Amino acid sequence: GIPEVVVEVNEEEITREEFISAYEGQFQLAVMQSQMMGQELDQDQLKVQIAESMVGTELLMQEAANRNYDASEESINQTLDELVAQNGMESKEEFLAALEQQGMDEENVMSELANQVKITALIEAEAGDLTPTDEELQQAYDQMTAQQQRGEDEAEMPSFDEMKPNLEEQIMMQKEQEVVM
Repeated sequence: GIPEVVVEVNEEEITREEFISAYEGQFQLAVMQSQMMGQELDQDQLKVQIAESMVGTELLMQEAANRNYDASEESINQTLDELVAQNGMESKEEFLAALEQQGMDEENVMSELANQVKITALIEAEAGDLTPTDEELQQAYDQMTAQQQRGEDEAEMPSFDEMKPNLEEQIMMQKEQEVVM
């Protein structure tokens, strides 16, 4: 029941295909997170969150374009290197091959990375450095541990070091959301 055009943002359309791609990309992660928290996944809420996120991203892209932000090849490659490391991959080629198995070809990946670089530049211009402190990371980990203990999930919580890349990403996204809102 998803319309062909999910939403229009300043005359730019977010299509059903784009929405479904984003949803499928987030669904597995959302399932794992809800299992870790001992909660059931609310798919309707996930759909709303993804649509809102896509609108926010489109607005950021439009503002980055208005301010003439550009993504250099060096910045794109640096972001790609960071993603390779965060995902525990050995090389860019391995990372790109994994994404291709999920249906994203290299051209799409590089386009998305360019968008991410532009948005990051815009957000940093507005908010400064978004890198989480060690204290913020530990606090987020402690909160996750406490939530898991309150839930019914008996699975062992991954160590802080195992969770650190995910926590960094999560905190940076939260900080970005605070700037965007």
